[in-house]
Amino acid sequence: MSGGRRVAIGGGVGGLALAKTILLHQPDASVVVYEAWDEVKAWDMDRGGSLGIGLGVWILQALNLEQPFRAKANSIHNWVSYSNGALVAEIDFKGRLNYIMRGDLTRILSDSLPNGTVQSNRKVIHVTEGESEVTITFADETTVTADVVVGADGFDSVVKREIEYTTTTTTTTRTHKRNKISNKMHKALNQI
Repeated sequence: MSGGRRVAIGGGVGGLALAKTILLHQPDASVVVYEAWDEVKAWDMDRGGSLGIGLGVWILQALNLEQPFRAKANSIHNWVSYSNGALVAEIDFKGRLNYIMRGDLTRILSDSLPNGTVQSNRKVIHVTEGESEVTITFADETTVTADVVVGADGFDSVVKREIEYTTTTTTTTRTHKRNKISNKMHKALNQI
């Protein structure tokens, strides 16, 4: 897909990494990440705890973000477990297991994107698929359209809810509609 607007709904690790990936492969692409929270809450260091990243560091290498990641991450070399004073297990990770605060990782990812890519205070309430585009409706009742929309909006995903339950009530129809949309998104993303 050479033209068109791509949208990630959700400014967490998944949505930001997707935007970064698209822009690395297509620097002139139109990519927007809509985040429901305001900037202060979305990247709050107390929100979300830490993430353990082992061999997945190669993804950050591919995104050209290994250096800022390593500057913030804690590298685990050895792990030792005792029970009642007796050694139970010892693992040598050789520095391949890293822990980073979720807020630090989202900040690294968002700072690597062009200004304006991440738009906060944009709570999505509806996602409607048309023949040639997807319409996104926000809580303030404004709308935007996109060619590809990816839901990265977490556990209580608005995108998932909208895909599963739009205009249908039977499980068979919901599953068919979800697969149809997933296949469309999969094909579009493969063209990126």
